[in-house]
Amino acid sequence: MKMKSLLYPTLLSLLLWHVAVVSAARLNMASDESALVAMREHFNSLDPNNVLASNWSSSTSVCNWIGLTCGSSHRRVTALNLSYMSLDATIPPHLGNLSFLSRLHLPNNSFHGNLPAELAGLRSLSIINLRFNKFTGSIPSWFESLRKLKHLLLAGNSFTGTVPHFLFNMSSLQSLELLENKFWGPLPSNIFLSPSLQYLYLTYNQISGAIPSAIINSSLLQVIDLDYNNLSGQLPERIFHHLPNLKELHVTSNTLSGELPRSLFNCKQLQYLSLSYNTFGGNIPSSIGNLTSLNEIYLGYNNFRGAIPNEIGNLRSLEILSLPFANVSGYIPPSIFNISTLRVITVSRNHLSGSLPASLGYMLPKLVELYMGINYLSGRIPSSLCNATMLNNIDLAYNSFSGYIPDIFGSLRSLQLLNLGKNNLTSDSELSIINSLTNCRFLKKLIFSGNPLDSILPISVGNLSTSLVDLKLRGCSMRGTIPASIGNLSSLINLDLGTNNFVGTFPTSIGKLIKLQGFYLHDNQLEGFVPNQLCQLTSLYQFSLKRNKFSGPIPSCISNLTSLRWLWLASNKFNSIPSTVWKLFDLLLLDLSSNNLSGYLPLDSGNLKAISWIYLSGNQFSGSIPRSLSNLMNLVHLTLARNKFEGPIPESFGRMVSLEQLDLSENNLSGVIPKTLEALVYLKYFNVSHNKLKGKIPDGGPFANFSAQSFMGNKGLCEYGLEGRVSRQGDVYSYGILLMETFTQKKPTDEMFVGEFSIKEWVKMSCPNSLLDIVDAKLLVEEGETDTKQDCLLSIMTLALNCSAESPGERTRMKDAMNALKKIKRLLLN
Repeated sequence: MKMKSLLYPTLLSLLLWHVAVVSAARLNMASDESALVAMREHFNSLDPNNVLASNWSSSTSVCNWIGLTCGSSHRRVTALNLSYMSLDATIPPHLGNLSFLSRLHLPNNSFHGNLPAELAGLRSLSIINLRFNKFTGSIPSWFESLRKLKHLLLAGNSFTGTVPHFLFNMSSLQSLELLENKFWGPLPSNIFLSPSLQYLYLTYNQISGAIPSAIINSSLLQVIDLDYNNLSGQLPERIFHHLPNLKELHVTSNTLSGELPRSLFNCKQLQYLSLSYNTFGGNIPSSIGNLTSLNEIYLGYNNFRGAIPNEIGNLRSLEILSLPFANVSGYIPPSIFNISTLRVITVSRNHLSGSLPASLGYMLPKLVELYMGINYLSGRIPSSLCNATMLNNIDLAYNSFSGYIPDIFGSLRSLQLLNLGKNNLTSDSELSIINSLTNCRFLKKLIFSGNPLDSILPISVGNLSTSLVDLKLRGCSMRGTIPASIGNLSSLINLDLGTNNFVGTFPTSIGKLIKLQGFYLHDNQLEGFVPNQLCQLTSLYQFSLKRNKFSGPIPSCISNLTSLRWLWLASNKFNSIPSTVWKLFDLLLLDLSSNNLSGYLPLDSGNLKAISWIYLSGNQFSGSIPRSLSNLMNLVHLTLARNKFEGPIPESFGRMVSLEQLDLSENNLSGVIPKTLEALVYLKYFNVSHNKLKGKIPDGGPFANFSAQSFMGNKGLCEYGLEGRVSRQGDVYSYGILLMETFTQKKPTDEMFVGEFSIKEWVKMSCPNSLLDIVDAKLLVEEGETDTKQDCLLSIMTLALNCSAESPGERTRMKDAMNALKKIKRLLLN
């Protein structure tokens, strides 16, 4: 009885306590629910998928609401996860009332604005994940009061200002992600003084200045990612003595310089090292061989010197070796080829020499990508590559490899890229490598350009992978006809067969390549008409047929090619240009020079509002130059030389303010040179020689820099001197040029003379040692080559150069020139 009396008050107390706890819990639950309902209302019109309105219902416990997690005992909200809900709103202050919240996940939405100060009350938070939203402003100082915070993930927002010092005083913080924001200014001086930080991500910001050297004795840091900023100076030697746990170091794309600190290579836990796109110099230290845990190393785009150290072969766990544009030289260390774990080797654009080991394919069985282009490598391509059956990308271009292209590539069934361009490789007359490559059903890019293959293009080219997007055989001494089967390559985007010896006609099957964007047949011996099937290539962006023997009209359907930007049809025998050409409104370049085109240039030629380069020289165009051309405000080069244009130079040409080159030479133009052309401030080359122009030559703007060559052959023009003013020595200058023209049979307007390279510069460079290379060969053939004749020719050319001296005051007087010629004549006759 006594026992019962003792138990009664105890049970009653426990019962009362339990009731009080439940009542308090219900009250606190109500507090959480109230905060969440307020949040739901805040998001109401900003929740495009209506997720919260349909799932956060007062008829069910908040612990069952989507995105919420409650504690198992107190049933308070401990986690909020609204990831990927397309919410476009500010963060409501009510969120700060969820006082038991320890995990806040709001990534991949469109939250914006500043973070509300009320969140400072969430003292239990251990993780804040706000990645990939649109938050702005600086990081609020109240973060420092969150003593339990371990992970602060703010990547992919628009936070600004400097990175706050207080973040590195937070005693529990382990992960800090601030990448892809708009932070600027220097790094905090205490960045390496955090007692708990393990992961630091600051990539893709605008942080500048030096990397601080202050560091605690034994930092816990495992990852330092500072890629893509504006950091400068050297990597501090001191910090790497105190980073025993460092596994990843990222400083790619900054402006860091100096030699690599030796202490870096004491970080033996390092697995990932990325130092690319800086200006590091000096030798790559041999101590790099100490980093035996390294899986990936990126040292490219720096300014190292010397050889790749042989000790790099000690990195027996290495999978990726990336050293492009690193300025290294010498042989590739043989030890590299003993790293059987290697999947990627990139050593392109260096000064490496020597040959590849014959057993390369056996030594690197896991190799997937091999990039060694633009070096000085030589020898044969190892046939053993066929044993590296995982290979999918091979780039050995711009080296000096020789011998036959091995047929083994066909056994690499995963091959996607094969670039062997610009070597000294050869093939059999049937180019049998093409037949071998038909087994590579994933092949996307095939480049043999710049090798002396001297082969036909076999019909089997049409059996290559239907995934092929690039086929480049430029400058390979290819011959024969282009097979119709090439039209089977339905995915082709770029087809380059230029600078070869192909004959025959334009293959009509090309019309099936409707994805083609770049198509190059220039510098061959192709002839006949261009078929209308060309106009089916509606994705065509660049098209070149220049220097062939095509004739007839340019197809009128060319206006279908609305994506066309670059059109080269020069040096053929086209005799008709359709009016539809002028409907290619987005064309950037039009080259129709050196054909048989005739008739008037239509007013519609002024419709090409985007165009920058027009070349129509060497045709039979006649009539006046249309004033509508002056509407082409983006025009940089306009060449109408060697035609039959007549009438005046349009005064409206002065409106073409982007013009840098204007060549109207060898026409029948008359009238004066418009003074409006003085407004063309970017004009560097101007030629109106050999017309019928008259009057005063403008002397303002760019005309102060043009020589008499620009105006010669116009009897009605006032005398002109090189220094941009009227001069009595103008006639003798023109006479000097005339002498050069007479004895070389080259006109000053010849295509070989471009920009600053003129007939005068050519003669000056050739005298005296190469004189016989430039004079008219007939002068030597007709009368034989004698020492006297050579002396006379040299005297004539010397006189011509003296007559056309840069300064009018330095030119030979006409009277003296006549006397010199008489002496040369007497010498020749005697």
